[in-house]
Amino acid sequence: MEAIKQRQLIYLTCLSISYSSSHILFPVSAIPPSLQKLKIRGCRKLEFQMDGQHQSLQELSIIESCDSVTSFSLLDAFPNIKDVSIRNCEKMECIVVLGSLSCLRSFSIWDCGSLKSVSSIWMAAPQLEKLKLLGCPEIKFSAAAGEPHRCLRSVEIGYSDKLVSCATFMNSQFHRLTHLEIDGKPGSGSKSFPKEGWLPASLESLKLFDIQSVETLECKGLAHLTSLRELYIQNCHKLENMEGEMLPDSLLRLTIKYSPLLGKQCQMKDPHVWPKISHIQEIQVDGTLIW
Repeated sequence: MEAIKQRQLIYLTCLSISYSSSHILFPVSAIPPSLQKLKIRGCRKLEFQMDGQHQSLQELSIIESCDSVTSFSLLDAFPNIKDVSIRNCEKMECIVVLGSLSCLRSFSIWDCGSLKSVSSIWMAAPQLEKLKLLGCPEIKFSAAAGEPHRCLRSVEIGYSDKLVSCATFMNSQFHRLTHLEIDGKPGSGSKSFPKEGWLPASLESLKLFDIQSVETLECKGLAHLTSLRELYIQNCHKLENMEGEMLPDSLLRLTIKYSPLLGKQCQMKDPHVWPKISHIQEIQVDGTLIW
């Protein structure tokens, strides 16, 4: 770190700092002005000193680091950042952005179990296109998060009771979303999915992974998705039933993998399930085209 501070590294574009157990104080002003990518991993005692802004950084990755940080405000130091990824930062409780992140396009957070709020991102990043929030069970969206996001197109989000309880926000905030992936959380109590009005009507692709508690797919909760083209279901071991009239007319492809109960119902053309899906052009179960 002392070498970085003292040398004029005017051509350095990528810097990775990994697995240091020492206390590191990293002033923003010490980041080489040409740096575009910064990756920090396994530096639990690293602290950033907010003593300026860095105009060139475009990609930031922080993994298993910054244990002293509960309120993360570093992003204000990088006004031109495009891609942010934060993973396994267990002490982090909120991400605060006071300035503008007008260039931010992709924002990903994995396995930050204490994280409760990312709401300031909505106002700060009006051009955000891709959002990923996985393994953050304490996050609960709030209507106070601001106006509907107009550029967000792709969301991958962890399934949790708190997420399900904020259905109104999900639809109102993501009303131009085209691609949605929902990954399961063990122990989540809901046995049917989705609730009516929960999903944005703009969806073209819906993918469900590892939602272990869900037993019934509610056709009524999908009926308003008149642009839906693809439904993908994987590792939903308890999913067996479909309730309601039928899946949306617009569906072109239904894929079921490693979900044996529902897969068997489809393969056998069970009379309780088949009329709800027989209009779909392509139905695939565990790699076999059955329709």
